[in-house]
Amino acid sequence: MKVLGLVPLLGLYYLFCATSARHPDEARIICVSNNCQTYVMPNGLRLNLKYAAFNRIRRQLGCAVFCDLQNSADSSKVLDRNMFIVRSSSDTGFTTNLFYTSHMAGLLLKIDQHPNQYPVAANSHGDYVFSWHSKLQLSEKEYRNHLATDTVLFIAKTGGTEQVLFKLVWAKRK
Repeated sequence: MKVLGLVPLLGLYYLFCATSARHPDEARIICVSNNCQTYVMPNGLRLNLKYAAFNRIRRQLGCAVFCDLQNSADSSKVLDRNMFIVRSSSDTGFTTNLFYTSHMAGLLLKIDQHPNQYPVAANSHGDYVFSWHSKLQLSEKEYRNHLATDTVLFIAKTGGTEQVLFKLVWAKRK
């Protein structure tokens, strides 16, 4: 009976420990304006930039920007994810990934998918991740070469105009 109890534990070990997951490549953030660490949206929501990373998943170049999203107003506000895009200097097209959160108490088994119109409660703050993937299929070598030469622009679209908030480059790039 004790052997049968070990089978699920061995399965969990294999799932979480024995499989190799690619570690993201850190992105260096280059400010375009004086203070690119904080961006206040027209509706008053505040994005505080934490860090950014690149990754290669399913042979596609991925880009993620991690932020602290704050609403200091007394009413709830909505973050419209569609007002933010990334654009590559090498004309690499990017597609938006949806925003997901997981429940740590459920051992990451319960995942919530959030809409592009993300509601933010009054007087609250929390983590928010902007994520995109390229349409390109890249080998490992092509991925490294691409990171070494490309610059990715993080852009806010407001009132019909585009404003570059900051640039992302591979941290190992000289």
